[in-house]
Amino acid sequence: MQKTEKSKVIEKMVGLLKDADGFIVANFKGLSVPEMESLRRDVRQLGGGSNIVKNRLLKRALDTIEVKGMEPYLKENTMLIYSKSDILACLKTLVVFGKKNEKFLIKGGLVSNTAYDNKQVIEISKLPGKKELIAIIAGDLTAVLGKFVGVLNGIMTTFVGTVEALEKKKA
Repeated sequence: MQKTEKSKVIEKMVGLLKDADGFIVANFKGLSVPEMESLRRDVRQLGGGSNIVKNRLLKRALDTIEVKGMEPYLKENTMLIYSKSDILACLKTLVVFGKKNEKFLIKGGLVSNTAYDNKQVIEISKLPGKKELIAIIAGDLTAVLGKFVGVLNGIMTTFVGTVEALEKKKA
């Protein structure tokens, strides 16, 4: 690859990484073409993408956007998997794919501008995603509002009972 081609590849990676919510680097050695296509399709459906990259060029792209801590994971075959919208959903998909295909190995990743190793990425994937968190919060708010309405209803019932008792006493 010539120098001009390398600089174009680096620029493209910088653009992808700047727009990304987070990214993962993985070793794909030994995966068949249908397995790779399946993984890429799953990642695309989640609003992400994947590229096979040269480690040196990825390191230069990461240096350009001042990302630190990813150097230990830039060895051997590297697939860059990024998400533009929901990195947690992408992580969950990658972990499930890795369990089905032992040849696929997550090396590390960057989530919320922090570099994580394989084990940490797997732990992060166990966290609830955006949609799940919204559902939990909505459920909690509904429960709190229901209790609040019950308390107000009880106060009103007590007030009405007191007014009726006063009317009977005056009558």
